[in-house]
Amino acid sequence: MLKNFLISAIRNLSRNKFYTFLNVLGLSVGLAAFIFILLYVRDELTYDKHNEKHERIYRIESNFNISNRHDLFAIVPVPMGPAFKLEFPEVETFTRLNDVGNSAFRYGDKEYYETDFFFADSTVFDVFTIRFLIGSPEKALTEPFTMVLTESVARKYFGDRNPVGEIIISGSGRSYKVTGVIEDQPANSHLKYGALLSVMTLQEIYGADNFNNMEPLAFWNIGVYTYLLLHENSSMSTIMEKFPAFYEKYMKPVGDQINASFELLYTPLAGTHFAQGLGAEQPTGNMAYVYIFSAVAFFILLPDFNQLSVKAVHFSWFSQPLILAMIFAITLTVGIVSGSYPSFYLSSFAPVMVLKGAVSKTGKTSGLLRRILVVIQFFIAILMIIGTIVVSSQLRFLRNTDLGFDKNSLLVIEMQDSTFRSKAETLKNELVQHRAIEAATNCTGVPGQIEWIQVLLVEREDEMKEMALILAQVDFDYVATMGMEIVRGRDFDRNMGTDREEAVIINETAVRTLGWEDDPIGKKIQYGLNLNGDTGRPMKVIGVVKDFHFRSLHNKIEPVILFISPVPRYLMTVRMKEGMEQEALAVVEEKWNDFGAGRPFDYRYVTQIFEEQYQGEQKIGVIFNLATAITIFIALLGLLGLSSYIAEQRTKEIGIRKILGASVPDIMQLLYREFIFLILIAFVVAVPVAWWRLDIWLNDSFIYHTSLQWTHFLLAGVVSFLVGMVTISFYIVRVAGSNPVEAIKYE
Repeated sequence: MLKNFLISAIRNLSRNKFYTFLNVLGLSVGLAAFIFILLYVRDELTYDKHNEKHERIYRIESNFNISNRHDLFAIVPVPMGPAFKLEFPEVETFTRLNDVGNSAFRYGDKEYYETDFFFADSTVFDVFTIRFLIGSPEKALTEPFTMVLTESVARKYFGDRNPVGEIIISGSGRSYKVTGVIEDQPANSHLKYGALLSVMTLQEIYGADNFNNMEPLAFWNIGVYTYLLLHENSSMSTIMEKFPAFYEKYMKPVGDQINASFELLYTPLAGTHFAQGLGAEQPTGNMAYVYIFSAVAFFILLPDFNQLSVKAVHFSWFSQPLILAMIFAITLTVGIVSGSYPSFYLSSFAPVMVLKGAVSKTGKTSGLLRRILVVIQFFIAILMIIGTIVVSSQLRFLRNTDLGFDKNSLLVIEMQDSTFRSKAETLKNELVQHRAIEAATNCTGVPGQIEWIQVLLVEREDEMKEMALILAQVDFDYVATMGMEIVRGRDFDRNMGTDREEAVIINETAVRTLGWEDDPIGKKIQYGLNLNGDTGRPMKVIGVVKDFHFRSLHNKIEPVILFISPVPRYLMTVRMKEGMEQEALAVVEEKWNDFGAGRPFDYRYVTQIFEEQYQGEQKIGVIFNLATAITIFIALLGLLGLSSYIAEQRTKEIGIRKILGASVPDIMQLLYREFIFLILIAFVVAVPVAWWRLDIWLNDSFIYHTSLQWTHFLLAGVVSFLVGMVTISFYIVRVAGSNPVEAIKYE
């Protein structure tokens, strides 16, 4: 019997080649895309779950409230982990990780800049599941100046040799002994590291008393990622209930002095990948994007999926029994559901009615289902077209928005070595002598990455009050080099003897926030808030700079103060003359070597800093473009199938109308009318849904964003209409121009 079914199926497929092609192509693309999106969603939702104890691991986080300003961070004070272990019996152990930053490391003649090395407590191996390839966790990080390497980093420095016992030298000249090699982390780990350095090194550098300080002041300086491993049957809710007593003991004395408070936050390990709104956060995912990918599951191009989603959807997954079983189940389910409708439909026919030729009278139900499917397909396609237009509009907005400074042709180099850094002023003077370099400045931060927050005393209502402000220490040429605009007062001036110690420039937001709209010039700010009664560094405002974006457009502009640094700082920013960038770059590299940087030349552009902050949106833009093409393609397959079906069903009707005098335009208008109506229904339903979701996306993701325009939606409707009409015209024109005699004979 099975053989007969197969023979019959093959004959039917061969007899209806066009319908077979449409059905197989549409189903194949949809099913394959669904499987791949399933793998993507699985990868996103299983972040960090490879850690065997992930259900008991929590990252603790900070919410500092100073003068009604809330600052949320993924990092906490250094002593908080040890203090939690001491005070809360629910804590089995803890581990801290501190980013080394962009630092050079050297072995022999191999030297690399590393951005993913972390200092870590030796307990890191008790908290996280980390498998050693060489060495053992018991002694790997117990001594200062030791480190373990991941397999890929070990291979980069040592090839296939055993690196244990070898010495790697950091850019600061410190020697680290390799004590082990560990497996590379899975791609779906939120905290990605290439090497772990013993945190005992920091204790050795800064002194045991300073590093282990648990005095109240130490709890008001943040610096490390801290993870708690709780005992079985313990919960963070219990710790949260006890935290007020912890705050009273360790933090309140200083909090009261600076008019501040602290709220403990936490995130389960498996949720850190989707944490949002925290400063000093590692790159995170976005649950909204998971929803988007799921919504367009049927419309992703398979060959480009890994590259576009920045995912490691490995084909080795297909060797996993669970994945294979899932794919088989999905395929089987789709096959059963797809075959069920025609089976039940055909089995409902009465044999007598079939023999009388009355089956065709029930075709209305089939036609209705086809129309509903076409509306759904165009609804999704129109949604995707609108999404593509809006995302593209927002990306243009991000690229073209006035940032309050000139980001073009700005080159940034880091002077990590203290000896090199001490020559910053001389280096700058030599750079600006060259014809390809317009200006240069030495500072602690450039727009796009100014993160320094500190409590200062500011003049408010005739008294000095505590205020947490964003600050950057700069030199006299900062404002000019950045291309900023002074809107009130003046710029820093070397000829003004007091500017080096006393001058402050603030932004427009600071003027409004501090209530200085009438006259900010001359207002007092005290830097260096000390709890021992010292006055710190008294300063006064000399100028106001136009608001500039010191972070991405995801963040609102906040009060910023700029003042002259008393010592050389680690960033040198160079403005290159337009059209002479390559010549300027060569000059900077030459001076880098001449002044003894002692490491490979490394630089970044400010435009690059901003672009990196929008990588997620850029990827979403590409995926929207691609997904839109696929949704339109699949919708057109459905429309093509429906047009051929309707043309076939109405062949005799069209012939009769032509015999009775209907012209070809009359026939075309008759057939076009139904399709226009279907596309119009899809458009009317899609517009409010698209407006709702895109408005949420813009407002949740960006403080500054483009606005939704009616033209976005009109353009999507026009594109859908034109593409749809072109698609169905092939059949409509052919049927409308057919011989009516042949049409009347058609069954």
